[in-house]
Amino acid sequence: MFHNIMVAYDKSLEASNALNVAIELAASLKSELIIASVVKPPPFYANFAAMTFPDLPGTLIEAAAEDLQAELWAAVKVARDRGLSVRGVIKSDIEVSGIIGIARLQKADLLVIGLRKHGTFGPISGTLHQIAQESPCPVLAVNADIASPVSTVIVIPEP
Repeated sequence: MFHNIMVAYDKSLEASNALNVAIELAASLKSELIIASVVKPPPFYANFAAMTFPDLPGTLIEAAAEDLQAELWAAVKVARDRGLSVRGVIKSDIEVSGIIGIARLQKADLLVIGLRKHGTFGPISGTLHQIAQESPCPVLAVNADIASPVSTVIVIPEP
């Protein structure tokens, strides 16, 4: 059922927890693992600085991509050391559309993401809610406070 498991990875603790769950799940199901990272565009105020320094937005994106790429390849190595077939993918985009775009392009059967604690609207808000609405596949959200990699998960079924 889940031949291509994709995990969204961004160096955060939540993403690391999601990566651990995705690795365990891919190993158990003998699935291919796709570790995906999105390089977000610089904040809007970088455009003001770009009036004086036109190369600044591109330089910021390149620096973020290099930093993220090193982390991504370290994550790929961890998965390969477990004997998994794994691909690492980086895309420059805004967070939600980048993750969804990679999931579609890579034909993901399951998307695993780390669940961040957000304000008073509970766990199903913000980025997770947007991803769940647009995802081409089921979404497995991994709780940020898990003690064991698969002890607490929230499954959002495909619409």
